[in-house]
Amino acid sequence: PKKLPDDRYNLPNNERHRLALHFSTNCVDWCFAGIVSDSGHAGQGRHYASMAFSGEDLLVLSRSGDGRAKDAHNGNLITFHRVRQFRQLVY
Repeated sequence: PKKLPDDRYNLPNNERHRLALHFSTNCVDWCFAGIVSDSGHAGQGRHYASMAFSGEDLLVLSRSGDGRAKDAHNGNLITFHRVRQFRQLVY
């Protein structure tokens, strides 16, 4: 598309609807490991994640927003996500 949808603002690369997981072996170069959560709509958000470990799984709490939120930044939910065997995502 030639322009952002009306419900989007700021820069085109400022997306909050996907919560991605990355890894690094040197804390300088980062590699994509996978998507933790995708709301499926650019006006909804998944961000400001907090993480903890449970055995081999990564537990993630995310400030989130659904269709009832004012915009992608102002969340109205806290969502919980589990990435099972997350260490196997390293390549």
